[in-house]
Amino acid sequence: MSEYVPTEKGFPIREASTANFLISSIDRNAYANNNPVNTTAGNFVIQKNNSLFNGFFTRIGVQEVVLNWQLPNVYDISGGTGSQSEIANGGFVKNASVSVDISGGAQTVATTVPVGIYTIASALDTMVAALNTAIGGASNYFTVSQAGAQVILTGTRTWRFSTANNPTLVTDLGFGIAGSYTLTKSIYNSAIPGLNKTPNSSATLFQIQSSPFFPFSGTSLPSLRQWQYLDFVSTQLTYNQELKDSSTSTTSRDILHRWYLSSGEGQNPPYQDSYGFTILPTYVPFSERRAFAFPKQIKWMPNMPIGQIAFEVYATDIQGNNYLLNTDGYEWMMTLLISEV
Repeated sequence: MSEYVPTEKGFPIREASTANFLISSIDRNAYANNNPVNTTAGNFVIQKNNSLFNGFFTRIGVQEVVLNWQLPNVYDISGGTGSQSEIANGGFVKNASVSVDISGGAQTVATTVPVGIYTIASALDTMVAALNTAIGGASNYFTVSQAGAQVILTGTRTWRFSTANNPTLVTDLGFGIAGSYTLTKSIYNSAIPGLNKTPNSSATLFQIQSSPFFPFSGTSLPSLRQWQYLDFVSTQLTYNQELKDSSTSTTSRDILHRWYLSSGEGQNPPYQDSYGFTILPTYVPFSERRAFAFPKQIKWMPNMPIGQIAFEVYATDIQGNNYLLNTDGYEWMMTLLISEV
């Protein structure tokens, strides 16, 4: 019997050899004595006596990232520039101030909400409790209630948020500073455009009516999110990257990964607090892992070892300002896939 010989021969195909390069921001602590810059997860250097990685490889890909987050989202900025650069550099924050004028300005009551991590509901409840404590009396001055889809803040006498001493929390919650308007205790009016709990919902927040003649409502969608995204950067690892990263932002740099602080795809429907507002990332502490089916491929010269490496994390706030996030309150891990081709 003759042997069957196919007219076309196949060739064995196998994936390129790979290796893991495992990074943890906590590892910086082992090198703190050698390099004083190793202070936070946002700015540290790893330097061993030998190269961190040797071998013939031509590609580096970010396979997965883990972010552990505990930074506060309610605070006032004190000292320095008065911008988010203060918390980005590890300090200059204080309790969030709140003040209201009662009975047409006859009495101004000021209090604070402690620095911390809050949902919309917990921030509102904490603020109202602090105001009631500051006012005193046998019964609560302010109450929060729900009527159908509406969340309503009610005072027993005429009142307004003071034009002074309300730096961020009041406006972050969606309230307008009343200015010359006095808000009455009858603050619900279904005809006044209010604030949506979610962009696709008809539910409204804090429908407020002033005088009997002039309607007044909050000015924006309530949000306690202070940061839009984080950029993980290592210029030593992107040095050989001929195809450079770009951005519509005024600040652009080559990055390993951009972590958008937005709800995950698996949250359907999204998690909600006790008043029905969406719980966005940074509203609670979290530890989250993101893996990538097709990671960014970074070109590497095969004759270059991976030696000393510096890592930086840059944060962009809600206004679009970009800062080195050189503060405590978060840690991260990353898996890089090293490939021979």
